[in-house]
Parts: sequence; C-alpha cells; structure tokens
Amino acid sequence: MTVQAENSLLKFIEEPHPGTLAILLTDHIHQLLDTIISRCQVLTFVPLSSRNIAAKLSE
Repeated sequence: MTVQAENSLLKFIEEPHPGTLAILLTDHIHQLLDTIISRCQVLTFVPLSSRNIAAKLSE
C-alpha cells in the first residue's frame, strides 16, 4: 500500500460515516501501519481442514 493509501485508510477508520462497519482482511498484518492496527479489533482465524470443509458442505 502506498503512503497516501495508508493515510486515506487511517482517516476512514478514524472518521467513518454513521452506521459504517469496515472489515479489513489481510494475510500480512505486519505490513500495516501501527496506527491502523491500534484502531482495529484484530481477530485471528485458523483455516478449516479439508475434512471439516467436506463435512460442512455435505450438511
């Protein structure tokens, strides 16, 4: 992400429009600015196994 893009994202996070919910997804959280990360709730997801995916699809 360019510096300008990072600054725009930071402004969006700090001043969202009423009713706005933003979900940011990344495999490389370490590449985001610390100021962006500090304003977000970080959730970590573990990939499902192939067996679990197949079981859910069968349901």
